[in-house]
Parts: sequence; C-alpha cells; structure tokens
Amino acid sequence: MSAARVELIAEAELIDAGPQMPPPGIFHGISLMRYRVLRVVEGEYPHTELFVGHEHADVGDPAFRPGAHHRLYLTRAFPDFASVLGAERAGPAGGYFCVRYELLDP
Repeated sequence: MSAARVELIAEAELIDAGPQMPPPGIFHGISLMRYRVLRVVEGEYPHTELFVGHEHADVGDPAFRPGAHHRLYLTRAFPDFASVLGAERAGPAGGYFCVRYELLDP
C-alpha cells in the first residue's frame, strides 16, 4: 500500500477488539475494532462509534484491550488485497484503516 492520506484524526476508547484473526499465512485479513468516539481532532465524524482496522494488531497487548484510549490517524483506504473482517458491524458509517495510533492515558 502506498502512503495513505490521513482523512480523520480522532481520540477514542476501544470497546471491542473485533473478530479474531486466523494465523498468518496466505490470507491477509484486517479485523475491525469498535471504538467509542471521545473527540474528533481533525476532520468530520458525526457518529458515536467508530470501526477501525489495525494491521498486525496484537490483541494480547494491553494497548488493544477494551478500555484503552487511542489517538487514531485514519484513512478509508485499506491495504491492497486485504480482507476486512467485521465490516457488516460498521453499518452505514463504514470502516477506517489506522495509519498510526498513539496510546493515551484514560
């Protein structure tokens, strides 16, 4: 994937880490995580929930446990050839791909 343009920056609390990913292999999947929006820093996002895909997120890491607060730098562009798991949960707002994130104190 080429460098994606950040379209939205939001601070949010992780609610649900989403569907579990199969072990690495031929399948390139990205699971959408559900967040509660705390604040939109840049861009526009009118919804209270946000669905975000993190590439290679380790859900065993405390940074990806429910309750963690992140500043998310987001784009609508997902990596080429990635399958998005949990997209049906995102509803009309759709999902975003996380270009980078910062862990915030709750």
